This record gives sequence, C-alpha cells and structure tokens, in this order.
Amino acid sequence: MSSQSIQKALYITDSTSTEEVVRAALHRCGAREIKSARTTAEGLDIIIKNGFKAHLVVEDLKTIDKIRFFPTRFPEAGHRFTPPPPCVAICEVSDKIDINTLNESYYSSYVLKPLNESILEERIRSSYVKSYSYAKGGVLLEAINSLITNRKLKDAYNLLLPALAKKHNSIEYITLLSKILFELKEFAFAEKTVKHLLARDKENFSAKNMLAKILIATGRHKEAEKLQL
Repeated sequence: MSSQSIQKALYITDSTSTEEVVRAALHRCGAREIKSARTTAEGLDIIIKNGFKAHLVVEDLKTIDKIRFFPTRFPEAGHRFTPPPPCVAICEVSDKIDINTLNESYYSSYVLKPLNESILEERIRSSYVKSYSYAKGGVLLEAINSLITNRKLKDAYNLLLPALAKKHNSIEYITLLSKILFELKEFAFAEKTVKHLLARDKENFSAKNMLAKILIATGRHKEAEKLQL
C-alpha cells in the first residue's frame, strides 16, 4: 500500500445509506482497515480506549453543535495523550452561522448533504495528500513552522495531523503539535501533549520550556518556577 494514501480509517454514522457511500470513498482512498461507530462517543472509545490508530475520521453530524464535534471532544476523551486524527465532517447547514461554526472548528474539511460520493472522496484526499507529500519530501516541518510564523495556525494544525496520525510516536511531530496548540490557546491539550513528551524523556528541554510557558499562560507561576529552567 502506498505511503501516500490512508490505510486505517474510522467513520461515524447511524445512516445505512451514508455508511455505504463513506465506506466506498474510504476504500478508494486506500483504506483497508475500516472501523465504524454509530455515535461520536463510540468512535472516541475505538481510538482512545481500544487503541485504533486511525489515519482519518469521517463524522456524519446530526446537528451543528461545536461542543459535540469529534475534534472538540477528542482532547478531553482520555487521561493520556493520544494524537488527534484529521476529521472530515458530513453535514446539513441551515444558515451562514452553521457555515461559520464549521469553519471555526478543527475539522480538516466538510461535505454538505445531499452527499455526493465524488466530492466526499475529493475532500478526504485533500485532507491528507499535501501533508503526506510534504513529509515524503522532507519539507513538512519547514512548511508548518512558516504557517505558524504567519499566524495561519489552523492551516498548520491541519497540515500536521495527517502525518502525525501515521507517525504517532514522532517526537518532532508531537513537539510541533504542542507548539501549535499553545498558539491556538488550547492550553489543556497542549499541556497533556507536553507531559507526554516529558514522560518519554524528562530531560527534554524543549518540552520543559513549553510546559513553563503553558503554566505561566494559565496563571500557575509557582509551578513554572519549580521547573528551574
């Protein structure tokens, strides 16, 4: 199987007709190990509790409610750090507010209903192809750091996730994730990410420095001082 395609995928839907379209699209995108869930909670359990290393998730949304989105719930779904996979949403929208909510979320892309099989396949591919290509060419880290410098933080996040989902133990990728999360002010998830790095290497200066920044940003100055940087 090509390193430029996904191999493991998860989809979340309780619709038989949607399931058929999604499974077919994932298969054409290279996925050969495909898990299914009927609810977001079940999907989270498959990845976090059961340890399924999904390269991509497709979520069929019942409502446009940000707190219920898979990418929103993922960071707090487990006590230990688990790399977040890229996620494509399938949804119906009723107004511009719904579109804005989707654009402000951490979905890598979304497809509007009625579901078009070709568009879904294109959106799935577009969510990972640049990340894989840049990683293969050795320019992914440079590209992401450039996006961070230019404050294109969501773009940096979406570019990193597909590569991280395939190399979920990469110190470089996880370090970069903590940096992006900090800049996005996602301090709780950034802290969980950094503590994962320190659990692997307690002398990781970069991780200790980032932890200090997180502690200061969240008002825990005394804890930051104890790090003795």
